[in-house]
Amino acid sequence: MVDHDDGLVRSGGQVGDGALSLGAVAVLFVFVPVVGDFVAVPAALAAVGLGLVGFLSEEGTGVGSAWKAVVGGSAGLLCLFTVLITFAAMRT
Repeated sequence: MVDHDDGLVRSGGQVGDGALSLGAVAVLFVFVPVVGDFVAVPAALAAVGLGLVGFLSEEGTGVGSAWKAVVGGSAGLLCLFTVLITFAAMRT
């Protein structure tokens, strides 16, 4: 955690690490048939949420670890899009 002059302790870097990890889990499981969707969707939703929180908390600090939150959130969005396209293709 980084201690700033305003007395608040911000943990955007740790949240960014979580988003990146969950995004990687979602990417790995999105290609596993049947069971993978049950793991990939919650992991992707959590990655997107943590990515937003991590990016917004690091935005004005200049620490430089916001890229982890952005990459993790983007991976989560990509996985959600992939699952959505897969479900749409299976229903037609």
